[in-house]
Amino acid sequence: MSRELAARGLDWVADRPLGATLAAFVTPGSDYARRFTHRYDDRATWPTLAADRRTRSFDPALGEALASFHRRLGAGGRALANVTALAEGRAFAVVCGQQPGPLGGPLYTWHKTWTAVALARRLTALTGETVVPVFWNATEDADFDEIAGATWSLDDLALAHGSLPREARVEGRLVGNLPAGLAAGVWHAARGAWHAQPGSARAYALLDAAARAAEHGGDLGDVVSRLMLEAFADDGLVVLDPRLPEFRRAALPLYERYALTHGDVRHAIDDAGDAIDALGLARGFTPAQTEFALFEAQGDTRRHLAPGEGAAAIARALAGGAGLIPGAALRPIAQDFVLPTLALVAGPGELAYLAQLEPAARLLGVLPAAIVPRWSATWLPPSALELCAAARIEPRDLVRAPEAALAAYFGAGVPAALARPLAELRAHTEAAFARMAAESPALDRSLPELVRATARRVDWRLGRLAEGFARKARRAWKRAHAEGPHLAEYVRPRGALQERTLAWLDVVARGGRAVEHTARAAAEAHVEAALAGAALAHDALAIGSGHD
Repeated sequence: MSRELAARGLDWVADRPLGATLAAFVTPGSDYARRFTHRYDDRATWPTLAADRRTRSFDPALGEALASFHRRLGAGGRALANVTALAEGRAFAVVCGQQPGPLGGPLYTWHKTWTAVALARRLTALTGETVVPVFWNATEDADFDEIAGATWSLDDLALAHGSLPREARVEGRLVGNLPAGLAAGVWHAARGAWHAQPGSARAYALLDAAARAAEHGGDLGDVVSRLMLEAFADDGLVVLDPRLPEFRRAALPLYERYALTHGDVRHAIDDAGDAIDALGLARGFTPAQTEFALFEAQGDTRRHLAPGEGAAAIARALAGGAGLIPGAALRPIAQDFVLPTLALVAGPGELAYLAQLEPAARLLGVLPAAIVPRWSATWLPPSALELCAAARIEPRDLVRAPEAALAAYFGAGVPAALARPLAELRAHTEAAFARMAAESPALDRSLPELVRATARRVDWRLGRLAEGFARKARRAWKRAHAEGPHLAEYVRPRGALQERTLAWLDVVARGGRAVEHTARAAAEAHVEAALAGAALAHDALAIGSGHD
């Protein structure tokens, strides 16, 4: 059922559910697509990147630190084996990432990670090399407002919202360093909302595993790292927290190059942005954001460095200081510098800034990883599928515009004793006005326009009456269905795609292991289509009702 629904998704190019930038990126031969040298749909990309990565060795100290980090968080055997393979230079990486949020982040975080898992498996088969999925836990971000909130659903699909306490917001504070206990209120509320859901046992198990990181003195970054390790234990997901001192030290040679050439790097990024502007698409970085892309760690906070401060800050880091933190314009380049990355899985927001970075990376001596668009989907509960069947609505139409898709269905729910006379009245008045318009010139040549204008006003009033009947029918249907009043908002929260708002753990709570199996299959199908250069779509998938 779920895969059948996925086949009727929203086409990324024709329907543009993820916007114009992503549509341009996946259009072969487009001016925007040509900005990326190593295309995900070109088979030659993977051996080229693999050959470049083989010339570099994995930093030994980082390998040891990464293994220690995973053991401390209780990672499973597959993740530990993948860490060892990376550290020994026997594996390449597919990277995805997101900032840590109180419930692990919105659905697109989950979709990105499933894409990385599927892509790593597929590239292993294509190249004959070991390729492992890596989740970059963006703990060094300092945008509290972006990560503080979480949204989940109640039994009737009504959405509930929670947030970390506002008083925890400190300018420049690393979000990963937030105390884990700040998320307790959100966790408690979400667990209470999910207690009757079929997959609640799986969601609770994941949260319980994450909580163990907090019990051992972990912060929000550790909690989310543990959550992702547990959720993707079967797939050997490796989690990288860039706060590791060994990662910061491994990236220092890149930062030294950057400090010496930052002016040229800035011009390269800005010139790429101008070219993207000329295509009529959004640039990721404005000139004001590219001046200097380094911060210095200072305890729980970070301080943005001015260009003239770079050399001294690097000297402090080399002498054993807290270290440097790359800004958004330098972070993907640092990933490719330190890690043997073949591919970076990205969504439309990330793509906008990655499109400006390839010339800058090359100036710094780094060959960028191939950018692979993440899988995207909307999850439909059983009540939505039942409604689609009853209303003869395509699930993709429900995802695109729930209220519009349901309008005809609710109109059909108007009792025949009202709908038939109204339809007959509209037909009769239309015919009568047409006759009057045809005969009126005999009295005065100006009358036909007056008749037609009157006809339009009358038809508009009768149309309003029809809409009123449909609204009442909709209210009656919603009163008869507990989930009815909230279905449209669940499918498209605040008028945007569900994956941008709803916590991914909410879907797990509703579907358990079954929904994870569906996600795996959908991500694998997406990766197969992407690598083949086939059309890509935003899936509409069923949340099963089976228990764990």
